[in-house]
Amino acid sequence: MYRTMFCRRNPASRRLRMLAAAAMAALALSACGGGGGGGSGNSGGGATEVLGRSPSAGGVKAYLTHDGTNQGITIAKDGRWSHPPSTVQPAPAGWVAATKQNKPGDAATELFRAVGKIADADDEDYLLYGYWNRLPLTQLSDYKPFYYGKTPYAGKVVEQTGDATYTGGATGVYRTDTTTAVAGRFTADVTITATFDVGDAKSASLRFGMSNIATLTSAGAAGPSLDDTSATALNARTTGSSFTGTGANSGSRWAGQFYGPSGGVPTGIAGWFEGVLASGTVSGYGLLTGTFGAKKQ
Repeated sequence: MYRTMFCRRNPASRRLRMLAAAAMAALALSACGGGGGGGSGNSGGGATEVLGRSPSAGGVKAYLTHDGTNQGITIAKDGRWSHPPSTVQPAPAGWVAATKQNKPGDAATELFRAVGKIADADDEDYLLYGYWNRLPLTQLSDYKPFYYGKTPYAGKVVEQTGDATYTGGATGVYRTDTTTAVAGRFTADVTITATFDVGDAKSASLRFGMSNIATLTSAGAAGPSLDDTSATALNARTTGSSFTGTGANSGSRWAGQFYGPSGGVPTGIAGWFEGVLASGTVSGYGLLTGTFGAKKQ
């Protein structure tokens, strides 16, 4: 079944109420330009439309599904998209991914990638992240990211203690210089370490790193080999459910939000980042811009 903010299986007596709520949610998203309360994290490419909490980008929607056994993702815009690109990048372990084009082969003018994690058909604590890009992909303005969590964290961050580790993935685009020219797309594994109850403010301290970075050129060929980032490539502190921060290299930054039930430590984190430096073992370096999702271990 479809699992986004718009779709949920309910008894018939509740379905009408859910349809009405979905209509109100759609109106709210429309009024927000599709962003649903996102931030200003775009690196000069004009991709602010959905840089926030919405399971869509570029007018395309992602529907996270679970049939009782397996996770899945459906991608749709005026009908279901069913055309994969010539090379499809995998999902992080335990997650599911889908990458589709609006038309087959060289006729395609749009590509959409979504990555998600849902525990079962009744899970209300799932995450989705990904992006839309225009084809051919040449500039940051051809790229629009999104991230989404079903249950934004409503607990008190300042009342949490101890450490927590969150693992998941990231996906987006990479550059090989500081211009807005895009060289291709990437995926990576993500580890975020959170330490709660830090200092007099009792804030949460976050450290973000990426590993197993895999790249594809804009044409779909194998891209440059990139090293793992440091475990503290991005850093942030917060006393609330959302955060912003900066990175180890000049110009890098990130933002995101905690997700999960309010009764304890947040169970998930999702957000965006830009300009994260990954050194290359063969071909110089990559500046990575994308979205991420990670679940507590």
